[in-house]
Amino acid sequence: ADLEPYKQAFHAPLVFNAPYDALIFERADMEAPLPTANEAMALLHDRFAGEYLARFSESRVTHKARQVLCRLLPQGEPKRDTVAQTLHLSQRTLQRRLQEEGTSFQQLLDDTRRELAEQYLAQPSMTLLEIAYLLGFADPSNFFRAFRRWFDTTPGDYRTRLLQAPNAVSDAKRPECTAQTP
Repeated sequence: ADLEPYKQAFHAPLVFNAPYDALIFERADMEAPLPTANEAMALLHDRFAGEYLARFSESRVTHKARQVLCRLLPQGEPKRDTVAQTLHLSQRTLQRRLQEEGTSFQQLLDDTRRELAEQYLAQPSMTLLEIAYLLGFADPSNFFRAFRRWFDTTPGDYRTRLLQAPNAVSDAKRPECTAQTP
């Protein structure tokens, strides 16, 4: 209803309810060097971005296995042979490829559970018991022990801190699968 904030933000002609959304820039503006450019920082950021994206490469067995784990966890602790079979690999080939990518099945399972636990705990409507079972733990006490090992605190304390100060919990490592609510 009030167009003024948009006009102030964009300093350009605005068209609402158009058949498509677009921002149009002059070619000269896009080709102009940034006045605050820092070549060393750009190279460093390119390297970090490349390493980060390589972690999510869909051709990597680690990525594929993590996706399978995300689907299987709510049914209980996934077994290596089930994951290997789902990926059309032998257990030995799965183990070897994960090792080539710098991880193991157990480490991947643990990392996936830890990352999903963080996502689930950010959802106040989910109980700790539900979270334990969604992470494939047959017994909630096993979840509590694993959680204390991961974060050196209880799930309840972690959730309290998370909900009181959303930025207090590090989000440096983003999960490769998304938590699914029951």
